[in-house]
Amino acid sequence: MADCPDMTEIPTNKKFTIIVKGCTDEEVMSKLESKLLDIAEEVRREKGSPCEGECNEGDAGDGHPSCTLWVDYNLTMNHIRAARIPGCPNDVGRIGFFMGVVTNAGCNCV
Repeated sequence: MADCPDMTEIPTNKKFTIIVKGCTDEEVMSKLESKLLDIAEEVRREKGSPCEGECNEGDAGDGHPSCTLWVDYNLTMNHIRAARIPGCPNDVGRIGFFMGVVTNAGCNCV
């Protein structure tokens, strides 16, 4: 097994605006993280270095560590407010508005 393809950081200044809905603050933040990883994946693809495959470091419990994407970002706007969202308890949920910049993306072995 080899190291992750291009273990180095990829500096970027990709701006983003993300709006996500959820029933709780935690759900909103989880969806934000997921969207940020999508942005990081986009950046990795643009630079021609996918983050995939098994690798020989890390402490994966199943004995098959794999290359995992990570992302650093700065939020310039972080606003979560109550909203009417059908399907949430009492139809009350949360909407998160986020703006910022992805500063780095990379692969590591987990």
